[in-house]
Formats: sequence, C-alpha cells, structure tokens
Amino acid sequence: MNKKYNKSHVVVKIVSLGIIYFIVANTLLQLLINFLGKYVFHIKNNFDIYPKISKYLLNTEAGTLYLKIIESIGIFLTLTLLLRIFNNKSIKEIKFFQGINRVKNMLIGLGLGALSITLIFLTLMWSGQIITENSLKYPRIDYNIFLGIIVFVLVAINEEVLCRGYILNILDIKNKPLRASVVSSCLFAIMHTLNPNVKVMGLVNIFLIGMLFSYMYIKTNNLWMSIGYHTTWNYFQGHIFGFSVSGQNQFNPIYPIKYINKNIITGAKFGPEAGILATLIIGINFVIVWKYINCKKQNIYFARSININKG
Repeated sequence: MNKKYNKSHVVVKIVSLGIIYFIVANTLLQLLINFLGKYVFHIKNNFDIYPKISKYLLNTEAGTLYLKIIESIGIFLTLTLLLRIFNNKSIKEIKFFQGINRVKNMLIGLGLGALSITLIFLTLMWSGQIITENSLKYPRIDYNIFLGIIVFVLVAINEEVLCRGYILNILDIKNKPLRASVVSSCLFAIMHTLNPNVKVMGLVNIFLIGMLFSYMYIKTNNLWMSIGYHTTWNYFQGHIFGFSVSGQNQFNPIYPIKYINKNIITGAKFGPEAGILATLIIGINFVIVWKYINCKKQNIYFARSININKG
C-alpha cells in the first residue's frame, strides 16, 4: 500500500483514522437517530428523540443492526478518504473486493470458526463446566438469531477491513510481515480493553486470534477467510451457545447457559475467549491453515509440473 515505511507517517495515519472516523460515524449516527425518531417511531417531541432512540439502539437486536450498518458505512467512507489523501489509492487496496478463491476461503473460515466454538462448547458441557437450560435435542429458535447473522457478518467485515485490510497494510506488511502482524494484533486487542468483564487472558487470546487473522490475510492475499472465521467464531458463541462474546452478553441463544463455572477454563463472564481452551483451539487453527496453504502450494506446483511435462 505504501512504498516507504515511516513510523511517524504510520502514527499520523492511525490518529487521522480515529479522528475522521469519529466525525463521520457521529454524523451518520445523528442522522440515523433523527430519521428513526421522526419517520419510524413518529416521536413528536424533539427532546424525547435522543433518549428513546438511544435506548432502542443499545438494547435491541434490530438496534444493534442499525449501529453496525452505520459503523460499516463510516469505516468504508473513512478508509476511502484516507487512502485517497495519503496514498492516492482507491478502497480496492484493502483487498476486500478482490482476491482469488474468495468464496472458498470464506467457506473454510466459516467452517473453522463454527467448528472451533462448537468443540469448546461440547468440551465444557461434557466436563461439567457449563450447564444449558435446554437439552441439545430441543433448540430454542428466535427470530433474533437471523438478525444476529447479519450483525456478526458486519462486525467481522468492520474489524477485518480496519485491522487487517488497512492497519496491517500501513505497517510495512511486505517487508516486515511478523512485526506488522504483532502491532496490528496488539491494536486489535486494545480495541477490546473497554469491553465488560475484560480479563488479561481474554486480551491475550484476542491478540492471538488477531495473529491468526493476519496470517490468513497474508497467506491468502484477501480478507475472506478471516471474515468467515471471525463471523462464526462470534455468532456461535453468542447466538448458538449462549456465551458472552468478548464480555458482551445480550443475545437470545439457541442453547442458553444457566450455569458456568467461573475459572480460566471457561473464561467466566468474558466468554470462552478468556479461557485456555480458546488458546489451544487458536493454536490448532494455525496448524490447520498452515497445512491448507502448503497443500495448496503443492497442488499448484504439481499442476505446473504436469503442464511442463506435457509441453
């Protein structure tokens, strides 16, 4: 994205990102609040619009969806502006709209994320660390689980576009991929420090999963595997199995948890991201992705060898 790496330029870009996004997102949020208040909820008193709509946005699944849409628009507008100002480039530089095998990479990411949380859930349940309100045979289906899919897709897109698509690239990813991955993953963890019930182990695992997402991005040269993994990793925690997601718990899951043993295995109120099982699973996923990338390279080499022999 940038030909010469300059630490002061990176700091300026990150600070500019924060300032511009704050202005853009707040402007969009004010427009949304006024629109919902006047044209959807038909609130006549202007002084009642902000408190009533704020409560709706913060306490309902539909409200969360509105916020994530605003967040997405704000991020893409901000990055479009920053890339034009600092790099004279288009938004295509973040590799969201391009890349080989996007669908395949996304499906692999979706599968790995879902399988990872399912394994954690089953391990905790079978070991007596958690107890669900209902049997696995009798899932509770609520319409919010469908809204939740859209919400967590947007969460994944927003965070991956920001942390991997933009920040990772301005950190000299081509020449120093490890350093760039470490710094961007630290920033990714810092973004979660104000979450409810935050724990040191939770931030460590968020850093590690940031490293995993960076590895996926670097090796596949697009965002889609990390977006897929990020989506189901969060969605299965909150909407399927009833865990807190990075400390946040405002879901109507298919399998609500009525008891959770508060220890380093379960992650307690922060959710499984603060548990050592997540650490183990993240490590295993590094190996799986590494094997997949190497297998893919071997297949390409084999195909080229056959073509050369035919020629």
